[in-house]
Amino acid sequence: NLLRNGKTVIVSLTSDWSYISKFNKFITLNPYTLKHLKHSYNLEYINIHTSLITPEVQDFLEKHTLNDIPAYILYTFNMNKGVILPSLLKDSELEQFIQDFQI
Repeated sequence: NLLRNGKTVIVSLTSDWSYISKFNKFITLNPYTLKHLKHSYNLEYINIHTSLITPEVQDFLEKHTLNDIPAYILYTFNMNKGVILPSLLKDSELEQFIQDFQI
């Protein structure tokens, strides 16, 4: 529904035991950056936070050919299968990914 309504969506799969998840949360995916991306790119950020790799989490990872947490997938109206983003995100790179796939 979000994609049909023109939203750009990032789905993240994170955990407290992942240092990269924590880094991204404070440096790149902080409230200030997410607010900027929401207003600039009509972005919706969905965080799935887990402490265990359950069968559902494992299925999600396998569906996207990923092996571990954190996982970040970018969806746009013209890329509804999603684009796997790097595990370690930099805000400038994240914005560039969004711009590249909104075309």
